[in-house]
Parts: sequence; structure tokens; C-alpha cells
Amino acid sequence: MKKYFALIGAALALAACIKETPVEESVASEDLTSIVFDFTINRPGETKAVKPGWENGDRVYIFFEDVTTGYVTMDYDGTKWSTPTLNGSATVAALTESGKKLTAVYLPYNNADTCTYNDPDPSDEYPGIWEFGNSMTNVNSYCLRAEKVAYTVTIASGIATLAATLNMTAPWDFVQVFIPDASASGTITMSCNSLESYCFGCVDVDGTIEDYSSLGSQITGYAATIGGETGYYFSGVLPADWSVITSSFGNEWYMTFEYKGTYYDFYKHVDSYITAGTAIKLDKNHLHQVGPGYYVTIGGCQWSTVNCGADVPWQYFYTGDRSNANIFVPWGTNPPALLSGERIPSRAEAESLYSATNQYWVIVNDGIEGFLCVDKTDDSKFVFFPATGNESPSISNGSTGVYWTTSTIAKGSDPDYWGAAIWIQKAALKKVGQEFNYLEKALVFPVRPVKNI
Repeated sequence: MKKYFALIGAALALAACIKETPVEESVASEDLTSIVFDFTINRPGETKAVKPGWENGDRVYIFFEDVTTGYVTMDYDGTKWSTPTLNGSATVAALTESGKKLTAVYLPYNNADTCTYNDPDPSDEYPGIWEFGNSMTNVNSYCLRAEKVAYTVTIASGIATLAATLNMTAPWDFVQVFIPDASASGTITMSCNSLESYCFGCVDVDGTIEDYSSLGSQITGYAATIGGETGYYFSGVLPADWSVITSSFGNEWYMTFEYKGTYYDFYKHVDSYITAGTAIKLDKNHLHQVGPGYYVTIGGCQWSTVNCGADVPWQYFYTGDRSNANIFVPWGTNPPALLSGERIPSRAEAESLYSATNQYWVIVNDGIEGFLCVDKTDDSKFVFFPATGNESPSISNGSTGVYWTTSTIAKGSDPDYWGAAIWIQKAALKKVGQEFNYLEKALVFPVRPVKNI
């Protein structure tokens, strides 16, 4: 859809003689009295995961190369794009300079905001940037962009027409996750071991869009109605190298969710890699609520979804207070935070968990690593063990985790000399030495409680 906008030179207080602007010599004697913007805006056609069409409240921002005093916005009212609006100011000379380009940005979920050009140190060699206001700072959803687009300048009867077609595109490796919810409101957070969060940063003065991504980081889900479907929309990008997600290799998708203090997780095996442009629709009834008092039946007993003393499965205490008896205990000590009916698992129960599950090393919630244990016969049953660290010889950085069992391992004539522990590392859910690792009973480690079925 095309939209035109005339800027009167007098209104800009910067009307320029044509000889002062690098345009065609054939009009060198002609004075410019106004500028007209003629923009056609096209939404992406290569992916179903973004938008079925422009919607009321959508806004496109247009930045001109080397113009630091103003930018143009266009708003969609549900039927058509508005007349372009110049925010700030711009000289006729700057806008009609030959060889320059423009960059257009669309930010989703009605995140309309003002922009400010910021150059913290004009004396250095680095140019400034266009930054969005607080509500758009580092928004981790997605953006559509038409980056560094050449535009034409046609001059006739003192009017310069700037024309361009803005083919808005999503990040090339973009994936969208959607949870239908007719009562959705506000935001919800999600992380996924196989998706990187996408964060829009700023626009450089040369039109380069600065953004970044991080595997397993928090992704904001926005309540929105798109194409008649209301729910929470999450957007991320696929990792450039699937091997960075180690043992899951793009086939095992584990997601964690938080909404108003309630926590859920979700797991799904896919036979082939999710590809760019995919829209993943989740049934909210398939999300598992997790936390103290929630259990998963695997290998003959009910495993708590969280460590003793933790609120969520991915709670990560290796940098915390190891004197906290609710979290870290010596062998043979019942943590005070054990709930009614809970107990410390035996070595045999840990072995049953190992035998009954496939294990995948995953990364979620801003870099929390650990093992996801998935039932071999029913993949709707799974539990996550964070790599909580190893007390001896040194505290791990999250590549190792140790959990007590109630069992012991003999040394010489003493049948109960060592405490038997579940030992996890990136390489495997390990059976170190014999079938399980053996550790000094005075060391302190977390407990993953179990209950009888």
C-alpha cells in the first residue's frame, strides 16, 4: 500500500536551493519547495509465523542514513496506512542526497514508542544510534525490517519525491510459539533449550539494525489477537549451529513457562529439525505445572518436579548458601523442607529412573544447564535435574550436579563407608566408579525427593 506525504520546505525552516543538493543537473536551476514521501509497505510472505496481515495499531519507523534529527512514522488504522509523519526535523539536502539509503522497522504487539538519537561521545570515531524509549528497550520478541533500502529522488516543479518499496522481513531463522488462551492478558515468560531469544536493540545512523540473541534465555510472550486467534505469542530464533545444544541436537524441545508466580514446563520430541518460519501451536492443557507438591511417576515412584527447598525445577543453587539445610544436606540428613509423604530416593530408585528414561542435556532460563530425563515409553512424563554443582573439590559452574540417595557403598570391611549419589555431567547421567559415585557423607548436596505411588 502506498502512502504519500509532502514536507513543505518553509515548515522545515530548511528549504534549500537545488544547487546545494546533489541531484540531477537537469534540474539544477530549480528551487525545491517541498518533499513528498511515497512508500509501499509489504509484510513478509515467506513465513506463516509472523502476521496474517497488518492490524490496527501497527507502526513502521523509517530512518534515513546520516539523518540524526528526525525520522518518519506510519500507523495502520485497521484499513490503511496513515500519512507519513516526520518526527523531529530533517533538511531537504540530507533527505535528497544521492546514494543514501533508508531503514524501516516494525515492532510487534502495539509497541509504539518515540525514538531518540543518542551519541554519548561525539568526539570519538563511533557514530550514534537511534534508541527506542523505555518500553521498547531490549524487547525480546522480534522485529520486521527493511534494512538499508535504496530510494529514488525525483524532482519536478520544485517538489522532490522520495520513493521506496519496503519489503519487511523477519529474522531469517525466526520461529514463533503460540499458546491459545481466550483470556490472555499482559505477558508471560518462556525459555526453550532449542531457541535463542531475539532482542531488538537499536538502529545505527548508517541504517544497520543492532540485535542479539542468546540460547535458552527468557523470551517474553505477549497477549495478542492475531488473525482472530487470542493467546500468548513467543518469538525466538534458531541457533546457527545445532551442536550448541549438545545432546538434544534440535530434536528434543524443552520449554519452561512462568505466569504470575505459577510455573510450567513442556517437552516434545520432533523427528526432524524445526525450520525457520515455523509456527508452533501448544495446547495449554499439555503444559505441566511444576513446583513443590507436583510429581511425575517414572520408574516405579513419584519424582518431585523440584529439588528439596526449591520453587522451580531449574532453580540453581551452586552459588547460593550451602549452609541452608533446606537445600544442601550431608548424607543421611532429612532436609527440613521435605513435604508430607516425601523422602530421599534410594540407589535402586535412582537406577530405575536411569533405566526408564532417555536423558538429554538442555539449557534453559538464562543459561541453566542440566539433565532432562524423559520416560522411554511415555514422553509426557519427564523431570529436569539442574546441574547444581559439586562441593568437592570445588563448586561447579553448572556442568556437574550431585544428588544424595539413601544408599551407601562399602569400603573395606565397612559396608556403609561412602554415601551413594546420583552424578550428572554434560557427557551423561553417570555411573562413576562402580554403578554410582561414592562420596564422603559429610559433604553437602541437594536432594530430589520421591513419593510412593
